[in-house]
Amino acid sequence: MKRPGPSTADRFVGSLGAGVHRAPAGLAVWSIRAATETSGLATFVVDLEGAGGKAGILDAFATGLDFPAWVGRNWDALDDAMGDLSWLPAGAHGRAVLIRGSDLPSAGARHDLDVLQDVLDAAVDGWAGTDTPLVVVHVA
Repeated sequence: MKRPGPSTADRFVGSLGAGVHRAPAGLAVWSIRAATETSGLATFVVDLEGAGGKAGILDAFATGLDFPAWVGRNWDALDDAMGDLSWLPAGAHGRAVLIRGSDLPSAGARHDLDVLQDVLDAAVDGWAGTDTPLVVVHVA
């Protein structure tokens, strides 16, 4: 009997290093989550579906990453929190944040996504070279 090979999600996750990535079209967040957890990454999902802009983005991160009450609701606070993450468990190979629904509809939200990208890039850089690197995946 032939053993099944790795799934598309497993191959995608296996190719990831610390960084911010975009998942290939057609991969579901649940399949990527299963693959990241199997690969030793503690995995968290941030759902931006319907976020609408800055306030919604910040609320989605607070919910998805279970921010402590002391984390404020502004870009600097998000930057600080992403550089800390001490309240979240880390897997044997670090953490993965899966961002679902990151295509926000309004033109003003484009600026918010650019700022978010800068925050995520800084967080990934800050965790690089540690025992708990950070992988961020945008899932369509």
